[in-house]
Amino acid sequence: MSVVCVAVPNAPAEKLSRLAPSLLEIVPRLSLGGRGVIWADARSLAAREIADSLLDSVAESGFPRARAGIALTPVAAELAARTKSLRPMPRVMSVAADDAKFIAPLAIELLNPSDQLFGMLLAVGIETCGDLAALDHQAIEVRFGSEGSRLWHLARADDKRRLFAEMPRNLPSASFEWVEYTL
Repeated sequence: MSVVCVAVPNAPAEKLSRLAPSLLEIVPRLSLGGRGVIWADARSLAAREIADSLLDSVAESGFPRARAGIALTPVAAELAARTKSLRPMPRVMSVAADDAKFIAPLAIELLNPSDQLFGMLLAVGIETCGDLAALDHQAIEVRFGSEGSRLWHLARADDKRRLFAEMPRNLPSASFEWVEYTL
C-alpha cells in the first residue's frame, strides 16, 4: 500500500489548506486535491497508522465525517475513501490486493465524468467501472474522446497521476582548499 486518500465531505479548500502544517507532522509528503481530498504518500510507511492519525487530526479540526482509503493507485484510494456502499461504513478502507477488482463493481459516476459523457455512457449501457474497463481502448477513444479515454484508464486502475513531486537527489560533491606552505 502506498497512497492514503482522506476524503473530507463539504470541506472548503481554504480550510483544508490550513490543516496542512499539522498533517505534515504525521506524514512527510502531502498533496491537497479538489473536492475535499487530501493525499498522503505512505510508501515504505505504516499506511494504516498514517490514515488513522490523519483522520484524528482532521476530526480535531472540525471534520468528524472524514474517511480514508488506502491503495496502490490514487484512483482506488480515492474511491475507497468516497464509497458509501458498505454498511457500516468503515473509517479506513484498505484495498486488499487488486485495485482494478475493487473498482470494477463501483458506479461509473464515482469517476466524475462530465454530465455529457455520463449521459452517453448510460445511453450505451455502461453503468459500472467494470463495464467500461472491459471495452477496447480504441473503441472508447473513438466514441467518447479524450475524456472517455481518461475514464477508461481510471476504471482499469491505470492511474498515472503524479500526486507528489520527485524528491531531489543529493548529488555527490567535493571541495578543496588551496593552502600555500612555506618553509
